[in-house]
Amino acid sequence: MREFNPTEHLRTFEKCRRVQLRDGRGSELSGVTGRSGPQAQGFFGQAIGLDEISMEPGTHFDLHEHEGDHILYVLEGQGGIFIAGVLHELSDGDAVFVPAETPHGVSTIEGATGPFRFLAFGVPHHPLEDDDRMRLVDLQEA
Repeated sequence: MREFNPTEHLRTFEKCRRVQLRDGRGSELSGVTGRSGPQAQGFFGQAIGLDEISMEPGTHFDLHEHEGDHILYVLEGQGGIFIAGVLHELSDGDAVFVPAETPHGVSTIEGATGPFRFLAFGVPHHPLEDDDRMRLVDLQEA
């Protein structure tokens, strides 16, 4: 039987260390940071977790994919997610499901004056510092 572990299962994002995010090549993404939320092994054995991501105006994630499904929930700001050749604009309160291995990019909108912050929930989850968190995709592959 699994048990509740407050050290791993209970987090206050504002108290968590903010880390610089990297792309699938291990290069730092300037102006893109994150904080790790709760994470654990799910009932069916896969890692499950929630992170908070903050993107400064003018930043983006190149086209990439993840091994698992994830949901993004926008906390504040405006940005967009590029999937299948279409840019879908996102703002406060919007949520989007991204199926596993679906190439997508995330960006702030042009002219943004503040950060684009969102929660990223994933199964299986990879820690923010994990270089295997995302795999960059060539536009021709998508």
